[in-house]
Amino acid sequence: MTSKLEVSQEICPKTGFTKIVFNMLLPFLKRRDLRAKNRVTSFISQSQVSKLAFKKFYNIEAPIIHSPMDYNKFKLGINESKMDFYLIVSRLEHWKKMDFAIEAFNKTPSKKLKIIGTGPLMKKFKNIAKSNIQLLGNLSDSELVNYYGSAKALIFTPELEYGLTPLESLAAGTPVIAYGKGAVLETMIPFKKNNAFSTAIFFSKQTSDNLLEAISIFETQTFDRNKISKYAEKFSEEKFRKKIRKFINNN
Repeated sequence: MTSKLEVSQEICPKTGFTKIVFNMLLPFLKRRDLRAKNRVTSFISQSQVSKLAFKKFYNIEAPIIHSPMDYNKFKLGINESKMDFYLIVSRLEHWKKMDFAIEAFNKTPSKKLKIIGTGPLMKKFKNIAKSNIQLLGNLSDSELVNYYGSAKALIFTPELEYGLTPLESLAAGTPVIAYGKGAVLETMIPFKKNNAFSTAIFFSKQTSDNLLEAISIFETQTFDRNKISKYAEKFSEEKFRKKIRKFINNN
């Protein structure tokens, strides 16, 4: 299910004639959605965020089965040697909220950032990014795995109903620095002083200063690559298939 959060960020136009037309069509789209809902026999949420949306909009209790990632592919990144750069893997879209990350690394030219992905903001980011920020575009799967494994940490900037890139990063043995809202609260184990094990450091505001503060904390800590990768296995396709089979057999 797509939550209200993702609909508002990805689909809804912000201004102009398109917004007027969208608002005119919205009642029809809602009625059509509700009719489609009545033809479905069972619902599954991919996160607590979508579970709450099912309850709010459909008054349905939908059990959570987290979406899988290809653990066997991304765990190969753990064989890569760590290098001195941070990584973002994302479509370059406004709703991904990456501007403040570009700003943060522009402020700290000694820190390197590599960005994998393409999108409408590619030209803008290339124009504003300083020389310590490299936009790599789309890469092959094997190249992506290599970058996941060799990065110091993955930076995750948006608030999402779910997100696979943080899990792919963990599979490669690379921790995450994430905006601490949305489904990362379910999939990541946040760093706390008394925690024996963590996979991520959260920042509380989508600002360059908050991100830089989280990076500073990250650089004082150590993370166990093997434990991080092993933790990510719980989101593997194999685990997902077992949960889906169990759900089907019980319904």
